[in-house]
Amino acid sequence: MDHFELVEKLRERANVSYEDAKRALEILDRYGVGDAVCSKGVSWNVGRTFFRDSEVYNFNLLPQPDHKRPGMINLQQYYLEEFEITRAKELPNLDLRFKNKVLSVTPQGDGATLQVETPDGIYSLETDWLVVADGARSNIRRMMNLEMDGKVFMDRFLIADVVMKADFPVERWFWFDPPFHKGQSVLLHREADNVYRIDFQLGWQADPEEEKKPENVIPRIKAMLGEQLTLPEPVWTKVNLSWIAFFVVMGFLNLIIAFNFPTDIWVNYKLFGGMGLMLVFVLGQGFLLSKYVE
Repeated sequence: MDHFELVEKLRERANVSYEDAKRALEILDRYGVGDAVCSKGVSWNVGRTFFRDSEVYNFNLLPQPDHKRPGMINLQQYYLEEFEITRAKELPNLDLRFKNKVLSVTPQGDGATLQVETPDGIYSLETDWLVVADGARSNIRRMMNLEMDGKVFMDRFLIADVVMKADFPVERWFWFDPPFHKGQSVLLHREADNVYRIDFQLGWQADPEEEKKPENVIPRIKAMLGEQLTLPEPVWTKVNLSWIAFFVVMGFLNLIIAFNFPTDIWVNYKLFGGMGLMLVFVLGQGFLLSKYVE
């Protein structure tokens, strides 16, 4: 593929991404959470693509002024879920049921009957319409022998969230064969709370369990962010171990609350308690790292 063909494919992909994001924001606006998402998320319009050290392409998703929404919003999934669930509870014609697992689906002439398992037992639910939105590995579609046609992208990625204050512009940067990760690609973009998400392409043959070990993750991040973030080895180790310990504790808290308290308390913990603990932890990490940011 020559340079012209690469640029054309990048331009086509940028147009598709913009239309997808625009449609998503329109839906969130209709649902009533668009303002919350845009207020908390990080807005960006410019994307840049590099081959090694050279910029080969860039795009602006908002070439025309006076758009209501930005081209893209970066926001962690747990924030989006919090906004959506909070809004759903305000709607009179929507019933959220947590800890409900569909065991079987029996199609009827004018609908379907479901067997649903809960901590309090199993109940039947008759529906006029059954809309399934549980992903590519949908158990419900599997029960109905409705396989999803699609393609599997044979690759593996290491996704690292780094909390730091840096002078990177609020743009999406993508590298092919960068000097800090030769032979692969890397994506960098900023999220809320001074979180920078980095996607390292590893290749299909990479061992996920091996690659996510601290001794393998840290050198990749240091190679990329060396000019922005310089930490002594003991501090890198402390940061890594603290994240591991935090998620272990959060996992145990979730299990304890889920199996020992009413569903409403568990939902409120997921929405507000877990988010509060995450915010406190991230702020603590930011304070720890701030003295090492150049």
